[in-house]
Amino acid sequence: MAGAELFGDRELKYIRDIFERSQPAILYRYHPKAWAAALFETRIAEHFGLNHAHAVSSGTAAIETALHAAGVGPGDEVITTAFTFLAPIEAILKLGARPVCVEIDETLNFDPDAVAAAVTGRTKAVCAIPMWGAYDVARIQEICSSRNLILVEDAAQCLGGTYRGKALGKHGVIGSFSLDFGKTLSAGEAGFVVTDDEEIYRRASEYSDHGHVHDPSVPRGQDGVRLPGFNYRISELTGAVALGQLERLDDVLNRQRSRSAKLKQSLSEVPGLTVRRSSDPEGEPGDTIIVQLETEALASATAGRLLEKGIGSKILPEALSWHFAGAWDHIWSAIDGGAPARAAEGWPRTRNLLYRSVALGISVNEDSKWDDTVVGTFRTILEES
Repeated sequence: MAGAELFGDRELKYIRDIFERSQPAILYRYHPKAWAAALFETRIAEHFGLNHAHAVSSGTAAIETALHAAGVGPGDEVITTAFTFLAPIEAILKLGARPVCVEIDETLNFDPDAVAAAVTGRTKAVCAIPMWGAYDVARIQEICSSRNLILVEDAAQCLGGTYRGKALGKHGVIGSFSLDFGKTLSAGEAGFVVTDDEEIYRRASEYSDHGHVHDPSVPRGQDGVRLPGFNYRISELTGAVALGQLERLDDVLNRQRSRSAKLKQSLSEVPGLTVRRSSDPEGEPGDTIIVQLETEALASATAGRLLEKGIGSKILPEALSWHFAGAWDHIWSAIDGGAPARAAEGWPRTRNLLYRSVALGISVNEDSKWDDTVVGTFRTILEES
């Protein structure tokens, strides 16, 4: 969906520039002739109005890098949401910390009261994950400030989203984003982090490049190192695609929001259907609409009927098991024994909300027939029930 639908001349221009300006053409981020990835970093930092951006190889690498740069490490607890893709959970575990997933509310983002109740003496950070729309940023910032916690935003699903006019990804000490195929912009597979903090930026850039401190006064082979790291470098070809996509961001958001507003209005008029409540409706990027029905059976039946007509759902319910903490027996078993039973019984409110939901990915291309089919299918299922 979104930017991936618009691949074309802009991306190709930057790819051609790579081959014309650099030999060999396929370079890694820190090659002496590299320029595309660095230019993307400069432009995305300017877009956010922040001092620093750092591109990496995936959205998963981005959130791991962000958490590490923010100071999360062995023995820490990180509070996050029970509704998220596995990536931030895996990142927390890889850093030696423990994920603490809490219940969501009607916005399908984590409930601030649940966040506050989960804080312990071991809590180091809150990892906020806006799922296609803003969480209650003000409440979460208040909790973090009063408890001396670090706020990290994994806005992989919400590039272009805002809360009270301020971009998601800017409300904590560092924000991370994804550029995979299903996101607002796509470079195939990539990600980036943004921050205003010089030391956090340095830790991010070093961690994602084997620990290199990036001292420009010496050859790369003589570069110093402060801490261990990994290879999460972005390639120049990926940087070139990201540059072309970034030029499309405003157009993508405008198209998504326009289509989303029309379809939401139509869906809101269907009896028995509830459009997901938002903490900031005007700030949603518009790439996804979530509707809730009265029962899991109705949600499942509607998703099945839509699929018969060639319209798939987006995560809910299509890939729910990859996005709900209650389905991750393998994660909780690795942390503490007997967790499968806990997972099966845990997060009842989240379970209820998610299993009654259907999410629809919004194309950037106008398609009234698609919209009519979606609305008509919901009407039919609800009338039959």
